[in-house]
Amino acid sequence: MNKWIYALALVSAVSTSAKAAECKFSPPSVVMHASVPAASQRLALAGPNRLELGLGQTPAILSHSNGVLIAKYGNGAILSSRQLSISAVRSEIDGALSLPDFIRLVFLGDAPAASSKDKLEAQAVRDGLSLECSQPTYSQLDNVDLFGYTQTRVSGDRYHGYYILDGNVVHYIDIRSTDAFAKHIISTLHKRN
Repeated sequence: MNKWIYALALVSAVSTSAKAAECKFSPPSVVMHASVPAASQRLALAGPNRLELGLGQTPAILSHSNGVLIAKYGNGAILSSRQLSISAVRSEIDGALSLPDFIRLVFLGDAPAASSKDKLEAQAVRDGLSLECSQPTYSQLDNVDLFGYTQTRVSGDRYHGYYILDGNVVHYIDIRSTDAFAKHIISTLHKRN
């Protein structure tokens, strides 16, 4: 697994260890994604469905390095966007599932053709993300799946992670901000003309 996933898992485990005993994972129900027009700068996402989302407001700082776009806002919110590779998410790359199917397995608890090895690794990722306590979400926009989760960090900051499954491409958008700001940004996800 990627060092960032390990770091996320460690932070999540420390901050939610007391809650974990009280929470039980329940796969989210699918809802249709209702797009809201973006009245701000837009971020175009590479992939077969030509997706884009609004940045919410003009970032104070916009940086791009090593495939990661980072937007820092005047209100202290931070958004990052990157396209994931299978090695960034899985420790066992020789699993039977594609990356999009593996993400579905993590969030839904089942995927066609998932091996027992795939299921064990998905459970480890699910535990690392503390999905049982983070109220995961699942929405669809045409043939694009959007999975999300929210956590409160030890510092009290709200953290929102979104996996956007666009064909064989998986985008990861994370937003450190208020729930309302993150919800507004992700609500602008739509297909470009």
